[in-house]
Amino acid sequence: MPKLCSRTLTARKPAQDGRSNVDIAGALTLTAAAVSKHIGNIFAKLGLSQSRTTAECEQCC
Repeated sequence: MPKLCSRTLTARKPAQDGRSNVDIAGALTLTAAAVSKHIGNIFAKLGLSQSRTTAECEQCC
């Protein structure tokens, strides 16, 4: 598995649980744009397109 920064890993689990970027941002004291960037980094490091669902990503993480 590719290395992910700790903040990206923190955003991964709530995204897998189906929480929105806005919900995750509020819980982690980030902006929704920052959460989106972290989630994008997960997809990029796994070589997945952004159109894949987080449920599909869960199998890789």
